[in-house]
Parts: sequence; C-alpha cells; structure tokens
Amino acid sequence: MVYALVGALVALLVFAALKLFTMRGLAARERALREDLERSREGLRQFALEVEGRLDRKLDRLEVLVEEARKILGEELFSREEPLAGERREDRLGLPSDAERQRVLALAAAGNRPEAIAQAVGLLRGEVDLILRLHQSGEEMDRG
Repeated sequence: MVYALVGALVALLVFAALKLFTMRGLAARERALREDLERSREGLRQFALEVEGRLDRKLDRLEVLVEEARKILGEELFSREEPLAGERREDRLGLPSDAERQRVLALAAAGNRPEAIAQAVGLLRGEVDLILRLHQSGEEMDRG
C-alpha cells in the first residue's frame, strides 16, 4: 500500500510539473502572440498614415485640376456665343459623354491634332484640350 501511495504521489507531482510547464509555455506563447499582434497593429497604423498622406496629396492635386478646369471652362466654353467652324455640338453647357472622352483619347493616341479631334467628335477645341490635360494630369498623379 505504501508503494501505491508513493506511486500516486509521484504521478501527482509529474502531472503538476507538466501542468506548470504547459501553463508557462502557454503564457510565453500568449506573450509572443500579443507582441506580434502589437507589431502588426503598429505596422497597419503606419500604413494607414502613409495612405492618408498619399490621398491628401492626390486630393490637393485634384482640387488644383478642378480649379484649372473651371478656369478653362469659363474661358474656353462660355466666353463666346458662336461655335467655331466645324463645331457641331449645340448644347455647349453639357459635359462630354464618356464615349466622347474615350474617342478623344483614342484619336489623340493615334496622333491626331486637337482641332481635328474636336471636329471629328463634335466638341469644342477647349473641351478636347481639357479632356487631354485632365487625362495627362491623372496619369502623372498615378505615377507620382
């Protein structure tokens, strides 16, 4: 019977030691996971700040482009009452459609001059210039 008690006591001590070792291991793993999580959180915070800065710079550039567009629209589109020769579009207050903008870009990429593009698409020369400038500025923003 003494051997049984000693055996049970040894088994209990081994079990307690394993439990303590396992708990220490779990605590160490938990600490490591918390540290990894904190590093990840800090990395995401830094990334968010970087993205926010980029967006702010692009928004500032876009505001400049919008102001330029307003100036160009005011000077080119609304400063004259009669369309130039070859300009067929009657409603000068409407914006060019997406299809018209895409056609302007395609014709420009093919090497056509703005005057020829305006005549082919039925837009004002100023509208063609504006579309081309905004497209060029947008590409510069994407690169920078």
